[in-house]
Amino acid sequence: MGTKAHELGGEAQARIREQLDTRSTQAGEQLVSVGDALQRSSEQLRGEGKDTPAKLVEGVSRRADDLGRYLRTSDANQILDDAEGIARRNPWLTALAGAAAGFAASRFLKASSGRRYDRRPLTGAGTRSV
Repeated sequence: MGTKAHELGGEAQARIREQLDTRSTQAGEQLVSVGDALQRSSEQLRGEGKDTPAKLVEGVSRRADDLGRYLRTSDANQILDDAEGIARRNPWLTALAGAAAGFAASRFLKASSGRRYDRRPLTGAGTRSV
């Protein structure tokens, strides 16, 4: 029984890593496209004589491009190792990111539950409070 569970766990990990590889490559391609679009915007701003906004957009463009290239070329193991390294070096940042993600998830669930509740038909005995 333990061997079968171990095999299933290994298969699940392999599928998760495969999905991470696929999704990170897709996200990387999208980020490179965003970086290219931002670079064109930066050039347009510079052509209009707006150097300060052009520099800001150019910096964001560079970062999007760098992250996109990283995601496209890194495999799941590299991404997970790098994420673990960042978490170990910055535990407070990791905790803050987790809290922010939890808050965002709770807001999403609250908003979606309200919509589901509003769509629910009224029963004869019950009333909805607003």
